[in-house]
Amino acid sequence: MIGLFRKKHYDRSYAHGSGQVLGERDYQVECFYAVSMGQSTFAAITGGNKDAKIDRSVAILAIETLKDMYQRLWHKKTSIEYFFAQAIKDVNKAIIDNALEQNFRPSVMISAIENGFLYVSEIHDNIYGGAVYLYRNGKLREIRNKRKISVLRISRIKLSGNEIVLIASKGFASSLVESEIISCLSDTKHPSQRCQLLRSTILQKHLKNQDNATMIAIEMMS
Repeated sequence: MIGLFRKKHYDRSYAHGSGQVLGERDYQVECFYAVSMGQSTFAAITGGNKDAKIDRSVAILAIETLKDMYQRLWHKKTSIEYFFAQAIKDVNKAIIDNALEQNFRPSVMISAIENGFLYVSEIHDNIYGGAVYLYRNGKLREIRNKRKISVLRISRIKLSGNEIVLIASKGFASSLVESEIISCLSDTKHPSQRCQLLRSTILQKHLKNQDNATMIAIEMMS
């Protein structure tokens, strides 16, 4: 069960931080939402198509739909699987009802931490979607989908409570190598400071054809 239906309570709580990098275009097509409450965290990243400025409106619509879903269902007696399936269903319906002229579906990555597990699901039409990183004991584990995803699949990963979870868009994954990510995450800072360091590192590289990048870092704090 999600929300208030936890079996255990701990003194430590999750905190999160976020950051964005604007690519070579003069507009951002990615949106995000994150909220942490005690042992529970919900986060989402949605993205449009950088080749069409108007596509950001669809990414915003997807995020607003997910925020509404979280506020209505997260603290009710609902399973993770049901919540994720309903979220994807509601996002698709909102786009069909309100954004027919766009004629495309944005990339959507939904993640949640609950009862000591990380759950991740995504829908995207890119060859490479976003990425989820687990940083623990100086080592970085990357979880990335390398195919188009058109049906709901949920990854479930056991957490120890001593790792940093980094959820990132496709542009982030293509901007930094593993050693650079580890360097930014290894400092003893708040997740928001880690994200600002990651953002600064990307900007300092002055990459050609820099893509938009969005990142959300989640960590259990004392």
